[in-house]
Amino acid sequence: MKVEILILFVIYIKVCSSCCPRITNNESEFLKRYGNEDFSLFYNTEIKLRGFDDGKSLISILRYDVNEEENYQTYSLGINNNLTCYPDELDNKNCFIDLRAKSLAVHFKKYNLSYLHVDEDSNVMISLEKFEQFDMVKVKDSAKYFKSRKSNNFIKVKNNWYKRN
Repeated sequence: MKVEILILFVIYIKVCSSCCPRITNNESEFLKRYGNEDFSLFYNTEIKLRGFDDGKSLISILRYDVNEEENYQTYSLGINNNLTCYPDELDNKNCFIDLRAKSLAVHFKKYNLSYLHVDEDSNVMISLEKFEQFDMVKVKDSAKYFKSRKSNNFIKVKNNWYKRN
């Protein structure tokens, strides 16, 4: 009888733990440090970490106005926060560095993210590891956000933060 109860208890724990979202240590640490952060500086902006160059400079792609597909720049942010812009040779676009670009790059670097996007509704989408798709989202209005995207594969993890299931 005791063995059967123990087996049922173990099964119960396994079932319950599989229903809960799994938060990695990095995600937990990010939420602890920046969970209440105001990301308004990044309003309507998307930044993707593409890697590092030989000098350990952060290479990222920044789009100011997310609604404009062509409005992006590739930057390198050096160890001393020196910002370098790389022109797009295919489109012959001019490179520009302004105070906002530098501010965004420096702030993005402090979060240690691979992806950050703040949309026009001030929803914050982040990824700590991959830049192709965000893993977590901080929403202003969860009903509106998830309904408009017809998405139900997110689980609430803390306050208004949700994690991809």
